[in-house]
Amino acid sequence: MRVFLSAYGNFYLAIPITYISSIMLYSGNSDKKIEHNSENHNTYISLPILFDYTGETPRHGIILRNNMNDENNGIIKNKTILLTTEIEHEINIPEERIYSMPKILDKIKISRVFSGILFEPDRQDKNMFLFLNPEVLIQNLQKELE
Repeated sequence: MRVFLSAYGNFYLAIPITYISSIMLYSGNSDKKIEHNSENHNTYISLPILFDYTGETPRHGIILRNNMNDENNGIIKNKTILLTTEIEHEINIPEERIYSMPKILDKIKISRVFSGILFEPDRQDKNMFLFLNPEVLIQNLQKELE
């Protein structure tokens, strides 16, 4: 599975490329978990705020796939954009190395947005990778998105 990795505290957030339409640099200031722009109808979800890493600054916007006809002449509209810390790597991780989230974490609401987990004990920096499922994330935030 090809993913983009962003660092959060002691773990990497892995976002599968299959969900991504494109990536942009983000230089704005996001102080809300969810913001809707009424001009272009884009919805911005701040992952640092969602994951309670308010000290982290979003550096990239990950534009999720939906209706590919929404982009005209480079204008981005009607999109959901995940604001994330700096994307550090793009890597391929074999599916067989990714494990399901432990059932005990079902009690923690935020854990439902992750589709898998990977531990790499040999890494010196961050040895846990959490795989985001943007579809489930949006489903869980649907009431706030409306």
